[in-house]
Amino acid sequence: MKHELKGVLPPMATPFTVDEEVDLAALKANIAQWNATGLSGYLAVGSNGESVYLSEDEQEAVIAATVEAAGEDKFVMAGAGRESSRETIGAIRRAARAGADCVLIVTPCYFKGQMKPANLEAHYLRVAEASTLPVLLYNVPQATGVNMTPDLVARLAPHANIVGVKDSSGNIAQLSEILRLTKDDDFAVFVGNAEVLFSATQLGADGAILAVANVLPQLCVDLREAVLAGDLAQGKALQWAMSRLAALVTGVYGVGGLKATMDMVGYLGGPVRLPLLAPDQAARDVLAAELKKVMGQV
Repeated sequence: MKHELKGVLPPMATPFTVDEEVDLAALKANIAQWNATGLSGYLAVGSNGESVYLSEDEQEAVIAATVEAAGEDKFVMAGAGRESSRETIGAIRRAARAGADCVLIVTPCYFKGQMKPANLEAHYLRVAEASTLPVLLYNVPQATGVNMTPDLVARLAPHANIVGVKDSSGNIAQLSEILRLTKDDDFAVFVGNAEVLFSATQLGADGAILAVANVLPQLCVDLREAVLAGDLAQGKALQWAMSRLAALVTGVYGVGGLKATMDMVGYLGGPVRLPLLAPDQAARDVLAAELKKVMGQV
């Protein structure tokens, strides 16, 4: 990797036109604005990028457009997890062809009852051995119903081609244990929940991949940097200012709410793909009110 794996990344929303076609021009326009912030890089075709609703060709096009538009000081991570190890390896090859620097591999989950630690360990080891790009593990149990235990992460961390993890469990105790167990490995730990960014940074997380960073990128960067600089009062103030908005654009209103809020601050969010729905006017009013409150506090 030409860049160090650390800092704040947005799991970029994928803009669509009104007829649900991928809008690469809008994506590049968003990235042009984000390039002027302190973001370290971008996650293309992650969960908030509606990756599960994109074809393989569309995913590759989004990754390639991200690579083309990203500033020289930014790295590009690409979501490439699939249900089988074989298909995951194929997706990694396409991401590499598109120019990604590394890949984020979500836990397989369709047969969630059979996704025991032994299954996941075998999957990630096979993928890491075959991958031409550095691999990061991705744990998002609220979406998949599968949780990677800290012990499993620790067993995988020493592999030369497994370079980090994004833990979106929101469980700060679990994140702390991951950090403790991997502290002696060259292994980057990213938190995936903005509501615990302050605590995760204090514990030693290397970075954060946050939906709300699509909307308020510099605030997320400033929060992390305040904690690292020892300005805990400022870090806490920023955490409390944005936590409710972060919850609204993830757990409450989801990708539709995220895209609507992006539109409110001058980014191009646009429509979602069915079966996701855009928020109704009442939800938009709630988002706008919370956004106004955040802007009044920072």
